[in-house]
This record gives sequence, structure tokens and C-alpha cells, in this order.
Amino acid sequence: MFNVNDFVTELAAYRLKDDPRKVFFSKFEDRLSEEVIHPIFGYKATYRRCVELQVRLLAKYVAGEIEEYAPFFSK
Repeated sequence: MFNVNDFVTELAAYRLKDDPRKVFFSKFEDRLSEEVIHPIFGYKATYRRCVELQVRLLAKYVAGEIEEYAPFFSK
């Protein structure tokens, strides 16, 4: 999707130029809006919702409300 000409070097770090960065965030938003079946709960959810659910599960695990944290894996 990107090539070496899509980046600039600043302060010994690489950064996407403006137009390629817009493409990246557009594609990222598209991906977050895709629906999948959540492996733990078994219902359709967007990837954005899955991230939220995983954060809530992690918080419950850290608080001791659940005994085991089940990670979410995506293809």
C-alpha cells in the first residue's frame, strides 16, 4: 500500500506524508467498521466494538471479577 516515497524522515524518525496518512486512516476506519462474529460472545460486532469489549474484559480480569482473560484473535 505504501512505498519509501510516502515517508519523510524527521528527527531520526519516519513519518507518513499527508496524503498517504489520509489513505491509511481511511483504510483503518474501514477496517474498524467491518463486522465479525465475536468469538467469546458469539454475536456480530464491528472491530471497533470488539476492541471495546476486550478492554472491558481486561478491566474485569485486572479487578479480579473474572478468573481468566480470553484474548481476541483476528485473521
